[in-house]
Amino acid sequence: MSFKAILSLPRRSALLGALLLAGCGFAPVYAPTGGGSKLQGKIAFALGADRFDYRLREQLERRLGRTELEAYRLAVITEVTESPIAIAADNTATRINLPVTAHYTLSDAAGGTIVQGTVQTFTSYSATGTSIATRSTKQAAEDRLAAMVADLVVARILAEAGHITE
Repeated sequence: MSFKAILSLPRRSALLGALLLAGCGFAPVYAPTGGGSKLQGKIAFALGADRFDYRLREQLERRLGRTELEAYRLAVITEVTESPIAIAADNTATRINLPVTAHYTLSDAAGGTIVQGTVQTFTSYSATGTSIATRSTKQAAEDRLAAMVADLVVARILAEAGHITE
């Protein structure tokens, strides 16, 4: 095979991939007719009142926009737990695992369920050092966890958003 033929393989693969995606009904989520544009700025968020839920709301608003018109309601119930995963010789935890389970429901204005489901993920933080350092690393871990949960929930909602009619 010549060098010129080798260089044209990625181009051919890209064209073939584009044709296959066009044939399967692939459409960009944020296209003018995509499901993402139907939801942008139209979701009222219903979450708890603790620090983690506040951070989660912040992350959801970054991805779906602040509520301008309440056409939909996204309720998210989170369960964050702590479990030690590394124990020092003096029986103190040096690494803490933060698993989270988030149950979400996207409803329309009439209260009918559009999408619902559950996502799970986790992160961890170090508990070594001073109490201030441990608190700081825990809050940073919660912030990361909120971003991960928001990514998972939004991805699931947007995957189903193509079926939403305005």
